Amino acid sequence: MKALTMPKVGIVILLSLVLAACSNVTTAEDESTPSAATIGDTGPVGTLQVGLINDVESFDPFSRAAPQWPIVKNIYDSLVRYTSDQVAIPGLASAWEFASDNASVTLTIQPDAKWHSGNSVTAEDIVANFDRAMLEETGAHMFAATGPIESVSVAEGRVLVKFDTPIPTQAATDIFQQISMIEPDYFDRLANEASGSGPYKLDSWSPGIGMTLLANEEYWGEGPYLESIVFTVFSDVDALVAALQGGGTVDIAIGVPAKDAGSLSDQYNVVLGAPGSLVLDLRLNTTKPPFDNKTVRQALSWHAVNREGIVSAVMFGQSVPALTFFDAGPFTDISLGTSKEFDLDKARAMLDAAGIDLTGVPVEMLVDTRFPDVTAINEILKSDWEKLGLVVTLVPGEDVFDRYLAGDFMALPSITASGNKYPLAAFGGSITRAENNPAFGPGTPPQEWQDIAAELQSALSPAAQDAAAKHLIDYFVDEAWALAIADRSTVIAISKTVVGFDFTIDTMPIFQLVRFAK
Repeated sequence: MKALTMPKVGIVILLSLVLAACSNVTTAEDESTPSAATIGDTGPVGTLQVGLINDVESFDPFSRAAPQWPIVKNIYDSLVRYTSDQVAIPGLASAWEFASDNASVTLTIQPDAKWHSGNSVTAEDIVANFDRAMLEETGAHMFAATGPIESVSVAEGRVLVKFDTPIPTQAATDIFQQISMIEPDYFDRLANEASGSGPYKLDSWSPGIGMTLLANEEYWGEGPYLESIVFTVFSDVDALVAALQGGGTVDIAIGVPAKDAGSLSDQYNVVLGAPGSLVLDLRLNTTKPPFDNKTVRQALSWHAVNREGIVSAVMFGQSVPALTFFDAGPFTDISLGTSKEFDLDKARAMLDAAGIDLTGVPVEMLVDTRFPDVTAINEILKSDWEKLGLVVTLVPGEDVFDRYLAGDFMALPSITASGNKYPLAAFGGSITRAENNPAFGPGTPPQEWQDIAAELQSALSPAAQDAAAKHLIDYFVDEAWALAIADRSTVIAISKTVVGFDFTIDTMPIFQLVRFAK
């Protein structure tokens, strides 16, 4: 059995807090229908121009790399989709049936679904995707996500998924919502090619410049309504905003700076991503001094991270502070009860009580320059931590995440996904997984962390789930190796001539029903 790992499902409830900061911002309703903010008359089929900040690194959706998010759910389908309140509805699976003990589930595949090659989607293809996901060498992020699965097979033309132990229904549907299905013949071609069953198919890609998607005329579901989508990669966020404001160059801009959300909202439909889908965090290596000392991690993560200041100065109010990844999930009340105030005097007092002097202690903090907001957080942390005596050196680069994955880091502000689902997803990310965790060497976290994963996986009743979630959150806050900073709201600006835009609960854009208003 693989280490217990898994995604999570929860009700998104923080949206009203985020929208309070920008009353003109609109939001999407669910993953299958146009939002209330985008309903309008359909216009002629045409070409949609989409502006991005980062280019894709490959077309392998298993990697879950942030730059791929704008295209993943348009090229590929997941078995299950979620409504905005995370009710599971059919995707590539038209139906599913859980065993009475929740130890297995049988899924029926959409009968008319075809890959972009024209081949029919079969149950065998779905099994091949799970087989790839469940191998560490090929599964990437999905290896952790499929941790509770024992086997996947074809049963009378349907897909039978068996779990190691009975698991919560929401935990299972999280897996099916998260994993994107690839035509098996393309497994070894994903570096620069793609074939899924989604509403659009890859036509061309110029690395660093952009790509073009064409309508999948044999799509099994509703739509698509556009002939093509052209994605253009811009050199920086200011160039992206300039193109949006230039008129006609960009119809949709993904990743608009939070500082521009308010000023753009009069002229454009400005959409904030799903709360909790992305969370800013601070990762500390428990094997590197001074972070091998839990008191140091607590003092710095609890009281030397100015969360409210970061929301104001970096996110321009388009966010809310967070201490854990779970503030927007199903256990919000438990998570919000763990908040810690920014107070350097309290941090200093904790260190003094433990006889710890950080004066002159060097800290190398990696800076992921792909994300301007994360870069700004590095500067704030450096300024505050040096008031405690630390000597902080910022090390920027676009490859620092590779160093982090290898355990070659001391501190790294970064981004965590899926904070709004059932908490087993906490064990799917690199910084929280139960094995090969970069913050532990990379290595294995303490046994209690693995026990918590097992507790969450076996919690079938609401009471058991509440108890497991409390155990998770209390332990996570106490160990303080990867506490949250704030919700990271993806800001998307949409021309008012465009209707039908939506996104998943992961804030992955969906262009399936997008068209131009008359």
